Amino acid sequence: MIVSRLRGRFLICLFACTMPATAAKAYSLTEHRRITDQAIANFNFCFNGALTADLSDYVQTADRNEDLNLLRKWTLFSHFFHPEKALLDQRRMSSDYRIADLQETIRNLLGESGNQGLADAFYELGHAIHHIQDMASPPHVVPVMHGLFDSYEGWKPSTFDYPSLHLDKAYCRDLAAKPLKGALYGLFVETARATIANVRGPLTIWLNGARRETSWEAFWLESDKPAFGQYGYLGDHFGEQSFQASDQKWVW
Repeated sequence: MIVSRLRGRFLICLFACTMPATAAKAYSLTEHRRITDQAIANFNFCFNGALTADLSDYVQTADRNEDLNLLRKWTLFSHFFHPEKALLDQRRMSSDYRIADLQETIRNLLGESGNQGLADAFYELGHAIHHIQDMASPPHVVPVMHGLFDSYEGWKPSTFDYPSLHLDKAYCRDLAAKPLKGALYGLFVETARATIANVRGPLTIWLNGARRETSWEAFWLESDKPAFGQYGYLGDHFGEQSFQASDQKWVW
C-alpha cells in the first residue's frame, strides 16, 4: 500500500509540480531531463526525500530511453495523441495505448514483493513520464508530423526558467490527498486537453507593423478528420521573432 501511494503521489507531483502546459517549451532530451529533475525535486520536498537517488536514476534513464528506442517508436507506439479523436496511423498505435499498457505493467509490478518490483515499477514510470511530457507539446497533440528540425522541438529556450511554484506544506498535504486510481492515464489525457485548449487560444502577432489577433492554430492547424493536422499559415516558424510566411513579414 505504501509503495502504491508513493507511485501515485509521484505521478500527481509530475503534473502539478512541473512546468504548466500553458508555458510548455521544446522537449529535446535535455528538456525532458530538466522537467523530470524538477518533478523529482518537488516530490522530495513534499515527501521528505522519499524518492532515492537510485529510483530517480531509474526514472531518468527510462525517460531518455523511451525516445531513443526507435524501433518501438516507429513500429509499435507513436508519441502522438489527440484527446478528442482517434488518429489514422496504419503502422502504429497512438501514445495512449502505450500509457495504458505502462499503467497496467506498473500496477502489476507494485503487487510484487521485494525491492526489485519497486525498482522495475519506477523504471516503467520513467517511460510513461516521457509521454506525459510530450502531451504538453503541440506537434504531438494537434498533431503535426515533424522531424528533428521542427521549430518547436528544436527551440532552445536558454534564457527560460520554469516558474517558481512556491511549494509549502499545505500544498503538499493537498497533493497527498488527491485520488490515485487511474492517475497515470488521467494525467496523460488532462495534459493533452490543456495543450489543445491553449493551441485554440488567442495569439497576438504583427503583420507589416499592424497588430493582428489570431490563435496558436496559425502555427499548428488541426485536421477536421481523424487524421494528423498540419502547420498553419505561419508555417514552421515557432520561436522566431520575425520571419517570412505566406509572402509576408511577421513579427512575434
